[in-house]
This record gives sequence, structure tokens and C-alpha cells, in this order.
Amino acid sequence: MKKISFFTFILSIFFVFSLQASAAFAEALNKTGDSLTWTLYSENGKNASRAARKAIAQLKKDGYKKVRTTAKTKLEHGHYVVVFSAYWGKKGVLKKSFGFGFSAKSMDDAKKKAVKNLKKHAKGWKKSEGFVVKKQADF
Repeated sequence: MKKISFFTFILSIFFVFSLQASAAFAEALNKTGDSLTWTLYSENGKNASRAARKAIAQLKKDGYKKVRTTAKTKLEHGHYVVVFSAYWGKKGVLKKSFGFGFSAKSMDDAKKKAVKNLKKHAKGWKKSEGFVVKKQADF
């Protein structure tokens, strides 16, 4: 009987770890720091840093030289939102930036996190300058 209990324990551990996931957004930037494009990479496992490295590698493979990751998660499933804004920078130059958000709660919460992410990474952007939702989905 103990062998069955031990086997059940090992099997349950295997299933718990196999259900874990991670995901990350990476974006490509031009020389002035404007966002050009983005990608989302997800994989099994709880290593969000690895997912971020893979997302960056995808963009570099596509020929982009200046790339960064701005959002990552260890959520097994949830919602994500990508927002975009074209706004006037501090020197009167038109800037373009994306914001990325993940949430286990709701799409609205993911959107709030994406706007917060946009504000963090887009120097000089203000919420009053507006944004549009480019993509939203469940994962």
C-alpha cells in the first residue's frame, strides 16, 4: 500500500510542475527609443527570465538589434493586454511606445497594468495623451 501512495505522490508532483508556465513580452526599439514591434513568448515551467531571454532572441532572429523585455510573468493562465501610444516627447518629437500587462484577475486589471507599464517605460508619456488597446487575449 505504501508503494501506491508513494507512486501517487510522485505522479501528483509531476503534474503540478508540468502545469506551470511562464511568459514574457519583448519589444524592438529604433535608435531614438521608439517601439517598432513586440513579441510574446510563453513556455512550460516557472522560469520567467528564460521566457524573457527567448522573447528577446525571437526579435533578434528577425533582425532587430535593440531589444528589451518589459513584462514577464509566472502565471499559469490569465489575461494579457498590449497598449500603444503615439505622443509628443519632451523635445517636441513624436514618440511611439507599447505597454504590456498580465493579470490572473481580469482583462481590465491586465489593461491597468499595461498602462502602468507604458508609463514606466515611455519617458514623458502622460495618461492624458491617450492610448489604444492593440491586443488583448487569454492565455
